Amino acid sequence: MNQRHPPDESLKAGDLPDWELGLNVELPDSPSEPNGWFNDMEAIARFLAELHRATGRNFVIGICDSSAGTSEDLFTVDSNEPDLVELRSIIGVREAE
Repeated sequence: MNQRHPPDESLKAGDLPDWELGLNVELPDSPSEPNGWFNDMEAIARFLAELHRATGRNFVIGICDSSAGTSEDLFTVDSNEPDLVELRSIIGVREAE
């Protein structure tokens, strides 16, 4: 997903315009997750934290159910070090990998 919003007259000098940029990742069905699958999610969250550091933008990790046509934001990366314990809890990872 890459959706830039039109300029907002209310933005002040130095404010960043709204821009929705996303990556869709298919999550495995519980309890059949392959060993180590969360390592990919952790790498994505760490990379988004690097992008946050470099750009000042926040990023959201979400899920999409393509068969139902729904999506849900799960986790915001808005710091230099994402809370991977919280991400693990939100996604519902069975145990530390």
